[in-house]
Amino acid sequence: MRLVKYATLMMLFLQFGCGEPTTTPGTIRADGTMELSVEGCFRIVTSDRIFQPLALAAEFQVDGLPVRFEAKLKPTFNTCMAGETVELLHIERRN
Repeated sequence: MRLVKYATLMMLFLQFGCGEPTTTPGTIRADGTMELSVEGCFRIVTSDRIFQPLALAAEFQVDGLPVRFEAKLKPTFNTCMAGETVELLHIERRN
């Protein structure tokens, strides 16, 4: 009986106690590079996607700046149409 309890506890621990951090559906975490589009808007370019942030602090408006960010998809139109529109939840410079 003890063995069954112990095995059950171990299985629960392994299933729920370990693993990768998860993101909420519609949330993106990625590394990218800031890029100034020909329209004059800044966008974030990753290895496979392009994102247009709704509000971007001036300190990140630097062409070629490597960044790490977390954002939420906001399916809406924007004036630049330079990528998928996102609301930045967090952004930081990447080394």
